[in-house]
Amino acid sequence: AFVVFLLVGTIHGGLFIEPMLVYGSGRFEGRTAAYLRTLLRGHVAFAMLSGALLATIGVLAWALGEPSVLSEFLVLGVASGFILALWLLRRACYVVDSPQWAAGAGTLYVVLLLAGVWALSSLDYLTGAAALVLMAVGSVAASVVLARRLGVFAARPDRQLAADARRVHADYGRWAAPTGVLEWIHGSLPLLVLPLFVGLEGSGTLRALYNLAMPALQGFAALAVLAVPIFVRARSEGRGRAVARSWGGGIIGLGLLYGSLTLAVGPWVVDELYDGKYPLGVAEIVCLSVLPVVAALSGVLMAWLRSGERPRAVFVARAWAVGVTTTVGVGLTAAFAVVGALLADVLSLAVEAHGDRDGSAPRRVGGDLRG
Repeated sequence: AFVVFLLVGTIHGGLFIEPMLVYGSGRFEGRTAAYLRTLLRGHVAFAMLSGALLATIGVLAWALGEPSVLSEFLVLGVASGFILALWLLRRACYVVDSPQWAAGAGTLYVVLLLAGVWALSSLDYLTGAAALVLMAVGSVAASVVLARRLGVFAARPDRQLAADARRVHADYGRWAAPTGVLEWIHGSLPLLVLPLFVGLEGSGTLRALYNLAMPALQGFAALAVLAVPIFVRARSEGRGRAVARSWGGGIIGLGLLYGSLTLAVGPWVVDELYDGKYPLGVAEIVCLSVLPVVAALSGVLMAWLRSGERPRAVFVARAWAVGVTTTVGVGLTAAFAVVGALLADVLSLAVEAHGDRDGSAPRRVGGDLRG
């Protein structure tokens, strides 16, 4: 149920969050509160539609003899809208150059979630459905705090702004939403393919080893999101390429540093974390050391394309990466199991970074940016 929710989340991100990072820092700069009010109205419509779809999946599963997932899908149908609202509002903090607001809301969410988990676990009531309810409650509390800070409640409706926002989001989202689906396929496929060749323990091993690179991958993903509005503003000031080179050099440098640390202490860390259950060979450690570097490079390049309103180019680059994952990647996984899956991930990210090499002026979506 949660994997299906993540698919819904990628589509939501392509329709709302990614275009917001671009247009909120450009076309609608200075009108953020009214712009967010418009986006949240669209979000409510999306949440009702996707929630109904999730609930229908649960009912169909129950009818086909899988009653155990019914409650999770029904609860998720309601909770998903609140969870996705928090995702949207946290990213909106980057548009107004206030990432500390997003961090504060994230902290509030985590505190509420952990307190609820502890309480339900003590009472022996912690289930999948209950966990989703806790996520929804934490999301509502954090979303209200962010909406007040961002001025959404005090914003006045603006029909012309709403019409412009719907138009540019539809233009951008027709490429960004399918790109999100491709990202979901790219992230899920190795874990789905490995059990076909080496059993479920293969997926467990891959998950365990990925934890060594995950801090860097999550950190670089957050920096890539933060970079989009920064690149948009830099482009409008004529400093786009200089700022992109500076950011790119810094993030790739961090990737090289993290990769070096992984080479040096990675085997010891994995051994300590899992008490020797997942031995780390030379091939695995090399792949895990290179992975943060190519992820950093790909993240910066995709942020640059997004800031130039080039969602089609991002889609093409991701399509090339998924093409490698579903062909060469499956072959490598079949031949070399976990090592093959790691190598396939490195290759797909490298192909994605190379997927759009056109250095020409950005192809605008929905008209020119201000200035």
